[in-house]
Amino acid sequence: MVVNDLITILKGRCLTSESGLNREIQYVFCCDCKKVVKEKGSQDYAWVNSDVDKSSIDLALEKSMSCIIIPYDLPIDDNVVNYAISFSFPIISTAYSSYKICSKIYEAFKERT
Repeated sequence: MVVNDLITILKGRCLTSESGLNREIQYVFCCDCKKVVKEKGSQDYAWVNSDVDKSSIDLALEKSMSCIIIPYDLPIDDNVVNYAISFSFPIISTAYSSYKICSKIYEAFKERT
């Protein structure tokens, strides 16, 4: 599965540029605590995070994550969006809750195996 697939699965939209939408996703990680993400996050993870700021983008890049997914269509500062764009890092927004996001991705992975 790639980031672009998530947009369809989650009925979401990409807040950043279209570059990076072909990044592979191997796992979904749902956590707002950056300390936990720093310890347990990994390459090719889609990170569900309701508290996105520039340090979130930096952490996701450091961990080589595939994208960040924002639940509930929560607003995000334009400076953060532009910062992500400068690194071609995708941020996806969806109206779904964090739980629903993880459930939808789980079902999509299950269908592909």
